[in-house]
Amino acid sequence: MSGQDRFETAANIAKELGSDMQTAIISYGYNFPDALAIASYAAQKQYPILLSETEVLPTVTQLAMGDNNINKTIIVGGTAVISKDIESKLPNPTRIGGVDRYDTASKLISRLKLNTETLFFTYGGNFP
Repeated sequence: MSGQDRFETAANIAKELGSDMQTAIISYGYNFPDALAIASYAAQKQYPILLSETEVLPTVTQLAMGDNNINKTIIVGGTAVISKDIESKLPNPTRIGGVDRYDTASKLISRLKLNTETLFFTYGGNFP
């Protein structure tokens, strides 16, 4: 799977998942922690992870939401990575973010009621 950039690659992966998934994850496209923290949940639910800039929702991301009948979005991260303006443009958004990447990962576990019987940890300072 590929595209001209990371945003198009994410949109192409969403296309491969199917055209009627209804829910998408929105994550900041220029750093890894939030997308990594939500990746296993997204895979389990078969929700695409679509990427955004902080202040601009890329056209390819907007088109992917329309093409895939997305009517609900989960924003991963605080307003420092995905602005309130972007949030206002998303269908039925729910934001899960913390004061930093570690707090966001922790809040994903509690807000999404994830199973904590087995946990995996990784270093959050650079890409694992």
